[in-house]
Formats: sequence, structure tokens, C-alpha cells
Amino acid sequence: MTSSSMNVLCKHNISPIEQTVKKNGANRGRRFLRCPNWKIDDCGFFQWVKGGELTCSRSSYNLYEKLILY
Repeated sequence: MTSSSMNVLCKHNISPIEQTVKKNGANRGRRFLRCPNWKIDDCGFFQWVKGGELTCSRSSYNLYEKLILY
């Protein structure tokens, strides 16, 4: 996890986890942060990591579902 991502908290007030898009497409290989409780109690937190720094954009859980291949 990047040092800047450690300052970010999801809506559960806990540090998000960093993942990488694995699905083929334009975002493959891109890193992002998401709620660590996504399997049991997802709060919908999502944030792209850009160049080692967090971007300001967030999206809904629905967009997250479209980008990730489990």
C-alpha cells in the first residue's frame, strides 16, 4: 500500500485495501483502493491510485463491479 493511501479511510473508518484490475480492458493493471469489508459489508468505497498518489475520483460499487474480475 502506498504511504498516501494509509491516510485514507473507508466509510467504516478503516484503511482500504489496494488491489489491481485483472479484467482485460483499458483499466487492466490499474491500482485502486476499496473497502476491506467488500465481501461481507461493503460500504462502496472506491478510489483509483495514480502514479503512487491517490486520485480524487470515487465511484459507486456498481462501477467497481464492472471493472473487476474475481
